[in-house]
Amino acid sequence: MIEKRIPPRPAASRLVASFLNRLNAFFDALYQSEYNPFYRSGTLAIGLLLVLLGTGFYLLFFYSVSDPYRSVADLQEQAWLGRWIRALHRYATDAALIAVFFHVIQLLAHGKTWGPRTLAWVSGTLLLIALFISAYTGYVMVWDSHGQLLALSGLQLLKELPIFSPEIGQAFSGEASLPASFFFMNLFLHVAIPLGMVFGMWIHTARLARTVWFPVPAIFCWTLAGLTAAAMLVPATLLPEADLMSIVGRIKSDWWYMFWIPLANVTSPGIALSAWGLFFIIMFSIPWWWRPPRSALPPISKVIEDDCTGCTQCARDCPYEAITMVPHSNGKHLLAKISPIHCVSCGICAASCDVLAVGPPDRASRDQIANIEHFCEEKLTTGSGEIVLIGCTHNDSVPQYLENLAAEQSHTHYIGLNCCGTLHSASLEKILDRAGGVMLCGCAARNCMNRDGLNLLLGRLYGKRVPMLDREIDRERIVTAPHSEHEVEEIKQKLEALRCYLNGEAKNSSVNVPTSRKLSWYFKRTVASTALIALVVVVNQAPLGTNPHHAQLRIMGRLPAQAEQRCRPLTDTEKASLPAHMQQKEICERTSIEYLLSVNLEGQSILEKTLKPSSLRGDLPVRIAEEINIEPGMRTVSIKAQPLNSASPVTEQIEYSETIDFQQGKIGLIEIRSASIKD
Repeated sequence: MIEKRIPPRPAASRLVASFLNRLNAFFDALYQSEYNPFYRSGTLAIGLLLVLLGTGFYLLFFYSVSDPYRSVADLQEQAWLGRWIRALHRYATDAALIAVFFHVIQLLAHGKTWGPRTLAWVSGTLLLIALFISAYTGYVMVWDSHGQLLALSGLQLLKELPIFSPEIGQAFSGEASLPASFFFMNLFLHVAIPLGMVFGMWIHTARLARTVWFPVPAIFCWTLAGLTAAAMLVPATLLPEADLMSIVGRIKSDWWYMFWIPLANVTSPGIALSAWGLFFIIMFSIPWWWRPPRSALPPISKVIEDDCTGCTQCARDCPYEAITMVPHSNGKHLLAKISPIHCVSCGICAASCDVLAVGPPDRASRDQIANIEHFCEEKLTTGSGEIVLIGCTHNDSVPQYLENLAAEQSHTHYIGLNCCGTLHSASLEKILDRAGGVMLCGCAARNCMNRDGLNLLLGRLYGKRVPMLDREIDRERIVTAPHSEHEVEEIKQKLEALRCYLNGEAKNSSVNVPTSRKLSWYFKRTVASTALIALVVVVNQAPLGTNPHHAQLRIMGRLPAQAEQRCRPLTDTEKASLPAHMQQKEICERTSIEYLLSVNLEGQSILEKTLKPSSLRGDLPVRIAEEINIEPGMRTVSIKAQPLNSASPVTEQIEYSETIDFQQGKIGLIEIRSASIKD
């Protein structure tokens, strides 16, 4: 008796799962599935967000928008508190991104992207954008050379967007220090966005029942302890203060968030911006194409209204709040109502109903009990002491292992369910009436396809949820083995322990783990955690860029917006086509003046560019913002801006020449000012 996997997994999910299963197996070997941090990476990300809020609250007291670098430098000198809290704030930001990445990969591998989960996916993508923006503004706030690089790189991306004025980069010319308002804006975004993310988390989990907000204490404490130790041993770097008249060279950068900067440098800001846009378009659209074909989708659960007693248990157990209770037509009690847009046909509700009144067609508890009865009559002999393995079809390769194990060992049988949480207590009682024992091999701990299917089943087994298992049944005959494919040896050991108990060779069915093995687990977890934290630190402070061997010429300025009105008389044909009251002597057109910017270095042309007015009407000044790499040394620079499409002799043009000592890694600034433009 083996059920099919429902809902079916999209083809793309199977591809991702083939990679993820190997990765999960690796971490299961290090941590055990019960403590694998990436099975509950979503809650781990929330825990790290709380760490960021706490450390950020402390750092906020010392930050000054009027002198940002000095305030951070003073904080860095607090060797016993400020320095490591700043480092913890920074490392926790990276760890949160890693947790989010694994959270996304797990969802893609399980196919939890479509239908009722669309709201969670779209809101999660928005939270990811918020995380990147918050981290970006935090690094800019420091205003060291790393913050300067990020600010200038982000500026280049914004310039590609037509909604921003060309004057957006004027403040970064280097002529004067950046105003405090710039740092206040970054501070506001850096504080407001994480606070808004708390509300976003509520939307993200709005369609989930029994939402778990905080990570497993053991996992969170190990993570926090590792990050704190790293913060104390390897403080976050503070680079020299930003200098807008210097070219940023090779620096230590956080590659977890700033991986896009090399792409922008090698290609262009437009390509980098397009890559970001394409990435998030794909992310937002995933619920509509990362899904199984509609023809393969199972029917949703149905309610037999005449049998429903209105007990509300199915509504409480549904993982996705797809069941609401409404007044019954008989007026005596409530009636369960299934929401078709929220039901994923998981079948959890079928096991929650004591009167067998709800469940997916062909997979309701009535059908399950009938199938179990047929299985017992065909496979089991009363009093034989046989063992039935019940596995979850979503648990990767474990079902196949269980099936092979049942075939290899005598008096052992296998039943494959879509989820262990769909096993009705009545079905389990019928199995135990004939079999000696049952082993429930659910998905790895905290990696259930239906979130907490095995926990719901355990609640029914031990009298915490209805329908409860008969109290007369010896619970030692039931063994739970929620293990991953890497832990099949654990399954085999538990099976042998259960067999020994049934044969009277042991007092209970539990497995005794040797002390030496427990110590090896702790040792492996410590080494693995140290390696992961070290990876966070190394990538956080990895080198980026190269030291410049050139100088740079920066030309900033504004030219007046000029226009000419050109008129011509109407032709006879044009007059004839117009009504008498609309005829006029001449037609006049207003033409905006374009400029040709020419830059010569030692008499050699190094730039020729057409400059157009920056507004549709052509009434705003023409903005000049050019950066040209040149060889160091004394250089004579000649600049000329002349009108291109003007025949008027009074149209303003500008010529400028200056000899500048260009130094390696430094920027020579020439600012063009027109007498006709008033600041």
